[in-house]
Amino acid sequence: MKIDQLRTFQKVALTGSFTQAARELFLTQPAVSQQIRALENTYGVSLFNRQGRHIALTHEGKILFSKTNSLLAELRDIKKVFEDISALDIGKIDIASTAVFSTYFLPVVMGEFIKRYPGIELELHTGNSYNVISQLLEGRTDFGFGGFVKTEPDIKFHLIHQEPYVFVAGSAHPLAERHQVAVDDLKAYPFIWREHGTLVRRKMEEMLGGAQSSIIFRNIIEVQNVETVKRLVERGVGVTIIPEVAVKRELTAGWLKQITLTGLDLKASYYVLHQAKRPLSLHAKKFLFLLPETLSLSHEKGFRAIASDD
Repeated sequence: MKIDQLRTFQKVALTGSFTQAARELFLTQPAVSQQIRALENTYGVSLFNRQGRHIALTHEGKILFSKTNSLLAELRDIKKVFEDISALDIGKIDIASTAVFSTYFLPVVMGEFIKRYPGIELELHTGNSYNVISQLLEGRTDFGFGGFVKTEPDIKFHLIHQEPYVFVAGSAHPLAERHQVAVDDLKAYPFIWREHGTLVRRKMEEMLGGAQSSIIFRNIIEVQNVETVKRLVERGVGVTIIPEVAVKRELTAGWLKQITLTGLDLKASYYVLHQAKRPLSLHAKKFLFLLPETLSLSHEKGFRAIASDD
C-alpha cells in the first residue's frame, strides 16, 4: 500500500465520487481508478460497490476507511520524525571517552551543542581507552575519544590533539622547593598512578622504563580517578605525572607546583574513534565539528579527515 493510494481512497470515500476526488486531488479520473484498483489488488478485496454513477463502500472498504485517518496520521508522524532528525530537532548521541578528555575538554563542547540543538540528547560513557574501543565494537556508542592503545582494523583513529604532561607535587611537598628533579630523585617519595589501561599510565610507564618501572618507587598508590590523583598530590601524599590541562586551575591557585622533570618530554595524544564501516550520522558530525570551534586543539586537520570518511 502506498500513501498516495490511501489518500486517494480516503478522498473517494469522502466525496462519494471518482470524478470529484480526481478534481480535488488534481488527478485524472483514470489515474484515480487505477490507484483504487491497485489498492484492491494489494489486499484482494473490493473497496467500493459501483452502481452506475453512484458508489458505496463495501464492508471491507468501511474497515479500511475506519483506519485511514490514523494510518495517514502515523505516516505523517513518521515523515515528521525523519524531517526533525534531518533538521537536528530530535535525536540522541552516545559518546564514549577517556576520563581526562571527558572532564577537561568535552563539557564546553557539550554545553554549546545543547545550546544549538536542544532537542538532541547526549549520553557520555567514561572509561579508559580499551573501554572506549570495546563500546564502539559492540555498537553501544556512536564515536569516542581516547588514545591509540592498539591497532584495531574495525576502528578508525583520527588524531585531534596532543597535550603535554607535567610533573607536579603539592605546594608543601619537599620537592616543591626545587625547580628541576631527575627520575632518581623520585625514589624516596610515593608515586600516584592511574589504573592499567589508561593513557596516562601507559605514557608514564614508557617514560620511566616499562611496566616494571614501579620498582624504582618506595611506594605506589593506584587510583581510578584523575581528580583523586590531584587531591592526593595536593595533600602531599605523593607526586605524579599528569596532562597539563588537568591541573591548570590547581597550578594557578598554587595548590600544586609544577617541577621540571629531566627527560620528561611526553604528550598525551587524543583521537576521535569510530567504526570504520559505520558512517557517522549528521548528529555525530555536527558534534565533532564543534570541537575545533570551541576548543584550542593542536591537530585540527584530523577533522578534515573525519569529514571525508563517508
